[in-house]
Parts: sequence; structure tokens; C-alpha cells
Amino acid sequence: MNEKIYVVAGTRWEAKEWIMQDIEKKYPNDPSVTISNYVYVDSPNRIRGLNDPHGVFVGSWRIRHDIKEIVEALLLCCWQPNHVLRKINQELLSRYNQ
Repeated sequence: MNEKIYVVAGTRWEAKEWIMQDIEKKYPNDPSVTISNYVYVDSPNRIRGLNDPHGVFVGSWRIRHDIKEIVEALLLCCWQPNHVLRKINQELLSRYNQ
């Protein structure tokens, strides 16, 4: 496993829990997977300048105070249309515009 997986979670603890479970799930088929293959997105700056990052949204990510900025930064990193991110962005826009 060479590619980093970016984890957007409500808290560092949620991210770490998800990462450990994901490693346990993947390890039997890929013993090279380690915690260093994962990056907790602790701010929008963590993803600035990346090209097409791959990752997951887990736990209470929706309640982060900076979630709108993180999603916007992710959208800027994508060279290919990302329908999931667009859907999340629309959800956040409709929530914040109410």
C-alpha cells in the first residue's frame, strides 16, 4: 500500500479508531499496511497542494468547525470530478445557508 488515505473525522480519537480498524481489516491481505499510510486531516492546511487525495469521512465529521473549509480544499485538489465531494459540499452549503 503506497497511497496515503486521508481521514476526516470529528476528532483525532475517532480517526485513530477508524484507522486501527481499517488496518486490522486490510492486514491479512496486505501486511505492508501501517499507520503511516494514513493521515488525519486536522485542518484544511493538511490537504492543500495535494493532487487527487483519497480518503474517508468518519464519525462526527459534520460537526467540525472547519468542515466547510476542508471540503473546499479537497474540491480544489481534485483533477477529476468527484461526485461524493460535490454532494457533501451541497449538503454543507444548504445547512449553512439556512
